[in-house]
Amino acid sequence: MKSCQQKAMETLLHGHGCANQLKLIMDQAQSDTSMEREDLAKSVLHCFSDALSILIDTNDHHHHQDDQSNNSSPQDSSPVLESGRKSLNKRGRKTSMAESSDYRRHESPNPIYHDGFLWRKYGQKQIKESGHQRSYYKCAYTKDQNCEAKKQVQMIQHNPPLYSTTYFGHHTCQLHQAYATFPIDESDPQDSHMIRFDHPNSSTH
Repeated sequence: MKSCQQKAMETLLHGHGCANQLKLIMDQAQSDTSMEREDLAKSVLHCFSDALSILIDTNDHHHHQDDQSNNSSPQDSSPVLESGRKSLNKRGRKTSMAESSDYRRHESPNPIYHDGFLWRKYGQKQIKESGHQRSYYKCAYTKDQNCEAKKQVQMIQHNPPLYSTTYFGHHTCQLHQAYATFPIDESDPQDSHMIRFDHPNSSTH
């Protein structure tokens, strides 16, 4: 029997998809497009993203506690060992996302933040060569569904503004086929714990 949390997440996922479809319909409308409806659709998407973030974080916390209780060796949970589990190439050297051949890049005048997938920001650093910050994201279902999709967002040109969004890997989570649309441009909600992204159209990379 499904728990209340599972039922709530399934319902939210369904509503999240419906809201994305609504946004896609409005984007394709040639006329009679009101800003009020546009703002409403965006608000609905943000609400779903926030609610899913809370549920996923709660679920991750429970999984973490279960893993610790089922772990017979306390050394296995060492942060040092965890950091050493990153993928190695044939020579035993750690590989980075930048070295991966499985990536797609999209350039746009504004950063891309909304697209039907749920992402969690896990890092940010200043890039010396460009003088701009690069933000790092991973799929929100990395733990629950072993989805290894990641992305990076970085400003590459200041005037006129130009942003590069690079996707690594492919989504294998529940949302990997849902509501793929062209990205829309919006400012980054820096304080948001969960951020949604559009699945990039392969012809634009």
